[in-house]
Amino acid sequence: MRLRLPLAMVACLMPLVLTVACGDDDAPATASEGPGSGSSSSVVKGTGTPADAGDHTTAPVLAAPASKYSVLLADVGQGFLTDIPGTFVLDAKTYGKTPAFGSPAEGEATLKQWGYLGGYETGLIPEGRDPAILNGAFSVHVEIHLFKTVEGAKASYDYFQKKITGNGKAQPLNTSPVGNDSAAWKTVLGVIRNSTVNQAIHQIVFRRGTMVAIIATTGAEPFMRVESALEFANLIDRKALGQVPTVEPTPTSNYTPPAYSPTAARTAAASPTKPR
Repeated sequence: MRLRLPLAMVACLMPLVLTVACGDDDAPATASEGPGSGSSSSVVKGTGTPADAGDHTTAPVLAAPASKYSVLLADVGQGFLTDIPGTFVLDAKTYGKTPAFGSPAEGEATLKQWGYLGGYETGLIPEGRDPAILNGAFSVHVEIHLFKTVEGAKASYDYFQKKITGNGKAQPLNTSPVGNDSAAWKTVLGVIRNSTVNQAIHQIVFRRGTMVAIIATTGAEPFMRVESALEFANLIDRKALGQVPTVEPTPTSNYTPPAYSPTAARTAAASPTKPR
């Protein structure tokens, strides 16, 4: 079984932060991205721009399940497929086992201390897989986490933000704010399989009330800009605020991630768009 790892650590699959954290590169400077090719245009159905929810102060206590705030296939245009093997429900025990934390025991204890109610991970992949990605398509992975209190969600957001910022590979980006707190990064990690084209990962982590969400897009660097991830982030934020109807997706699995393996993590990081 392929190793699944949490999104919150870097980008395409959250743990890339931990995978690349062993490098010796100096921490990159903050940057802004200029205009790019068409990957950022109208990702979400009915929108042409990554519309801001327009409210950065409201902090609702959100009701479970986490999955109803996620991005659904129905939210996007044609060209995507649901990453069914990568869609599952998370609890403190299963999420605590992932490389987001130093050990399973530490992870479970930390999540319980934060008042973790549960989470949900899913992904959308381009129908054409690698050939489509080399022509401007991309994959998106989403993680949603709910907590009992705003304070618990803040502690989680701060933890993830520091993990990513300190990994020495993710480049902080200046972008429009999302929710109550947000941060964005870009990571260039290897090349797309069977090509010489760099793989770019854009990640946004944001908090809205008692929810922390992680959105990551992966595609060919010449085409990718942070606006695609921002558009998905704002969609999730609007769902949390009740500006967009929420629908609980049909469960596909309740997968327990296996114990973290650095070797398996590097393999997954090297080919995150591999068809499954």
